[in-house]
Amino acid sequence: MKAIESRPHVVAERVVELLEDQDIEPAEARVLVVGASYKPGVRDTRESPAVRIMRSLARDGITVAYHDPLVRSLEAGDGLAVLSVARPRPSDYDIAVLVTLHDGSDYSWLGKFEHVLDCTYRTPLGAQRSLI
Repeated sequence: MKAIESRPHVVAERVVELLEDQDIEPAEARVLVVGASYKPGVRDTRESPAVRIMRSLARDGITVAYHDPLVRSLEAGDGLAVLSVARPRPSDYDIAVLVTLHDGSDYSWLGKFEHVLDCTYRTPLGAQRSLI
């Protein structure tokens, strides 16, 4: 159980490592989190690991946005409102972090991202794909 609870923190740390590997400072970084809901196929964001990841990244000074076809708006807590992006442009982000993927949604646009951190282990997309 402790490993599951700490996973969002581990993901956020991995994102920072990958950004550092690209010589990108957190204050200059732009990260897109893909999937904000708690699990695939639902709109519920309560206890969502994606929200915890976004909150942690924002605390590090990273600019964070998210894409989730089921979640139109999101309050990440601590007064942090995160921008929802309907049609992400890969050139706007340094890395995409895949957290929750919904069946029936088109994620082919992820193939145009230079770097993807895949926490779902469900997609081979991205020029450089990393796993947790």
